[in-house]
Amino acid sequence: MRKLKILQGDCGLCDLCAIACSTVKFGVQNPQMSAIKVRHRPEDTNGRPTGAVDVLPCWHCDDPPCLPACPYNAMLLDEHNVVSIVLTDAPEGKNVCISCMKCVRACEEMHGVASIFISPTRDRPVISKSGKTTMRRTLYKCDCCGGDPACAKICPRDAIVFVEE
Repeated sequence: MRKLKILQGDCGLCDLCAIACSTVKFGVQNPQMSAIKVRHRPEDTNGRPTGAVDVLPCWHCDDPPCLPACPYNAMLLDEHNVVSIVLTDAPEGKNVCISCMKCVRACEEMHGVASIFISPTRDRPVISKSGKTTMRRTLYKCDCCGGDPACAKICPRDAIVFVEE
């Protein structure tokens, strides 16, 4: 099984991983639209660095809490234990995500912070069970780019690796 690993101490906080992710996922170079977040050290009112710095990808849990939390059966699990969210073209037996956010809450309950992200705008039409179309926010998360993670390929410090476990 292959896993994405973040070597936090080696990260230079350059945001290249987030930019590569947003480019692959959404066709834009915007770290805010990435499924991997680089959290820079915040500053206090005097401009001194405080708090921690880290990189927040999906943890790709051995027993992912997001999967059973989805009441619409709109998530897929692959052979590497990577969960992806079905946003369009649901395969047989699956539904399209309606952005109910139950997976986000389940992830947050387990880890203290969710690694399933929410688009800043209502940008996706969703048809409810009653047939009504509403605009919903897109939920997205790391799916390891289908086995070829852009973040690991671009990291100049090899702080993100895709390894066999």
